[in-house]
Amino acid sequence: MERLDSAIAGSGRVVVLGGDAGVGKSRLIHDLKHEAAARQIRIIEGRCTSTESSVPYAPLMNALRFRIAKGEGQAVAEILGPLRAVLAPIFPQLESSESAESAAARDRERPFELIFSVLERLASVEPMLLVLEDVHWADQTSLELLHHLAHRAPSLRMLIVATYRSDELHSGHPLRRLLGALARDRVGEDVRLEPLSREETRDMLRCLLGTEPDDAFAAAIWRRSEGNPFFVEELVSAVAGFGGLLPSAEAAAILERAPLPATVTEAVLERVSALGPAAVETLSVAAVIGRSFDFEDLRGVLGNSELELLEVLEQLVAHQLLREDRLERKDSYSFRHALMQEAVYESLISRRRRLLHRRVALLLEKRYGKTPSRLDELAFHFRIGGDHEKAYHYARLAGDEAVRLRAWDDAAQHYEHALASLEELGDESERAADLIERLAGVAWRRSQPIEGRQYTEEALRLRRALGHKEETARLLRRVASLRIEDGDTEGAGEALDEALRMLGEKSHSAQLGAIYDDLGKLSLARGDLDRAESLLMQGLSFASQDPHSAEEVPALVSLAELGVLGGDVSAGVHRLDLALALLREGRLPFERLARVYSDGVRILLLAQEYNRALAWADTAIASCTRQGIVGFDALFRAMRAVILTIASGQEDTLTQAQAAVADLRRTKRPELRDALRMLGFVHRARGELAEARSAYEEAATLGERGRPVGLALVALSEGRHAEAADILVDAFEAVPPSQPIVARQLLPYLVEALISVGRISDAGRYVESTAQLADPNGAIAQLHHAVGLLRLAQGDATDAVEELTAAADAWDQSGNRLESRRARVALLEAMLSAGQSAEGLKLGRNLLDELGRPLLPREREVVRRILRRAGVRTRPSVDSQASQPHGISPLTAREHAVLREVAQGRTNKEIAESLGIAEKTVSVHVSHILAKLGCRTRTQAARHFTEQRESLTVEP
Repeated sequence: MERLDSAIAGSGRVVVLGGDAGVGKSRLIHDLKHEAAARQIRIIEGRCTSTESSVPYAPLMNALRFRIAKGEGQAVAEILGPLRAVLAPIFPQLESSESAESAAARDRERPFELIFSVLERLASVEPMLLVLEDVHWADQTSLELLHHLAHRAPSLRMLIVATYRSDELHSGHPLRRLLGALARDRVGEDVRLEPLSREETRDMLRCLLGTEPDDAFAAAIWRRSEGNPFFVEELVSAVAGFGGLLPSAEAAAILERAPLPATVTEAVLERVSALGPAAVETLSVAAVIGRSFDFEDLRGVLGNSELELLEVLEQLVAHQLLREDRLERKDSYSFRHALMQEAVYESLISRRRRLLHRRVALLLEKRYGKTPSRLDELAFHFRIGGDHEKAYHYARLAGDEAVRLRAWDDAAQHYEHALASLEELGDESERAADLIERLAGVAWRRSQPIEGRQYTEEALRLRRALGHKEETARLLRRVASLRIEDGDTEGAGEALDEALRMLGEKSHSAQLGAIYDDLGKLSLARGDLDRAESLLMQGLSFASQDPHSAEEVPALVSLAELGVLGGDVSAGVHRLDLALALLREGRLPFERLARVYSDGVRILLLAQEYNRALAWADTAIASCTRQGIVGFDALFRAMRAVILTIASGQEDTLTQAQAAVADLRRTKRPELRDALRMLGFVHRARGELAEARSAYEEAATLGERGRPVGLALVALSEGRHAEAADILVDAFEAVPPSQPIVARQLLPYLVEALISVGRISDAGRYVESTAQLADPNGAIAQLHHAVGLLRLAQGDATDAVEELTAAADAWDQSGNRLESRRARVALLEAMLSAGQSAEGLKLGRNLLDELGRPLLPREREVVRRILRRAGVRTRPSVDSQASQPHGISPLTAREHAVLREVAQGRTNKEIAESLGIAEKTVSVHVSHILAKLGCRTRTQAARHFTEQRESLTVEP
């Protein structure tokens, strides 16, 4: 519209608007004419056609025909003046007088000047828009006229817009010379319309449909249309014809398989057929080969000489049906648009298609049969050509290559095609069973558990029918694993027992070690540690007999779990160290490897070996990345967040846990349940109790494993002590006596809940029974903690101080900062109750302002309440003061840590080294701290910090 405004103001111009057919030139011209009409601008339109490409001044004549047809012949004649005689032979309606004819004879040598004078007279009366469409079909004289007008247009109140199809401009087209001249002379303007981007296509769909299209639908339309607006409209119309489907993923799937709309096919074939039979034959074979093709491949199928084929290709490139893709030492060509290839391909009758596909397949096999990158093409051409045996062979090889490259989607597609070829052959032999097993493995790696289960069950059916004992036993183990994920331990046991019966105990099968290991883990889950140990030792014995197997690793991990659960933590950890060393050799199938990693991290958390657990989680994440497993690394990222929340607090573990849950939710993996529980733990550790409850409750809807201890701990923090006590009592009493470490994990929380509801004697009974459980490693932190809480409730504050001090020290030694803090909060109350005011005051200060790990809001209030009860007056700390209603925002945990370093006079560089963060990050934190505290200098902020630390005083 800016160019139209300029023309109205007296500075006309010529704009040449180009683009492929259907790219939107007509729509743009329509909008331009609408705007011109609204501004009372005269519009004159002319159009070139392929039938008038040799007629002089064809576009101008077309415009005159339009005005004459409207009954304006006399007006046109008057406007034309001397030009009237020149054009009278073409337009009988323009009656010419004798004097006009004689004038025409004088002016025939200067028609451009006459035409310009006509336009000048028209533009002097009123501003004008002259539209000349499809000038790629214009005659040479008309193009020269356009060049002439481009030089003279600045003196007119006229905008001249000429459109052309860029895909019709062959290399020697005269319009190319005009465009070059306009650019060289810097007159006129060549505007190219490009195809729509992905987002622009979505915007167009939104306007066409009046609703927001599904992502898959928008992507399918954009991919197939390549952003051409005409193709977009036609494809949408085609989808609308399929029963009024909504723009959904379902419609996208139908669109991918739907034939081209007739309008698109006709538009393409019209251009192709005009070039003759040789061009049609060449394009037909090229369309069968694919969107892109090699010169020698095309020549080999056609049987042409090099020169014959070259002449045809030059013609097709010149008319922009093909384009040359210059690759390294190779002549390659491609269709300009995928729908061009599709239209030519669909025009072939089916029998001819099959014939051409077979010819292409045989040629490619001869030339590229052993080239991995061409396996998928070979499989495709043999499949469509009807040779299903070779189609199976190459599709399976293509699938294996995709697996090697971790391209799981491609692998699944190739294996499915191979399986379809076997079905065409009526083959349900070992080949089919093997393919289905491969598909099951790929589905697991693609995070498609439902498909993976279906493939596993189908493979099991085939293996049973074929009498393959070893393979059937392996699949029964996989079925057992799937049933355990569903919580069906009984069904899992039945599957494993069947596998064992099938192999026989005297068998030398490599599956025996794994089967006994799986049975042992089931016994562990049921609490039968004696039977578990017997089975696991058998599994380890069988696995060790095969020097090429790594099945001893799962057995070692299971035995480690057995040791830790039974209280022999050091032996269990030693076995895990050995297992990790063997794991790094990577000889286990990844499905089994992943379970070993997750079990290892869980066991190490139970053993309070946080650094080792972190190393296992990091190794598992790296392994997932190397293997290209979709989504599974999220489970270990969630585990990592839990470990760091317990032991460090130096990273943003909440973001890590949330991202892990989001990834598992997106990929729909069954590990989402465990990740949600881990997210609940991180929220609870941060004092975000509503969020923690939400995560725990969602995990429960996916199938709770065990009793909802996480929800009980949230209830305890929320002050709903009776609810917490009931759940914790049930969970504690369900722990077998053979698993003292689990009982001790629950004990401090159980005692706190029971004391809160006045059941002190019950708390004492549970403490006494737990103290009697064997504990060869002296894991005493939980027991000291529980005993200290009990003594405090019983009024023995001195013993409580001793026990809680021992508990806090033991928690510190294990690296559990969360439990250490809980123990010290209880220790503060015990100290003040025992009359140890000075020690209590010192501990209170440290708790309220602990470097790098400030108390949670709930714990902070508990500490203040304890201090106030003991007669200690407290002022709000920096954090709470900042939260008071005077316009200052609260400091974050990291800002609090940075402020303490500032108060000690450290530079930004020193703070960065101390806290393990970037110096630039420290600078940002300092700026935020000054703004929040209302301070202008670091000195003022340091003084503010010091005042808050000294704000604990004993009441007189």
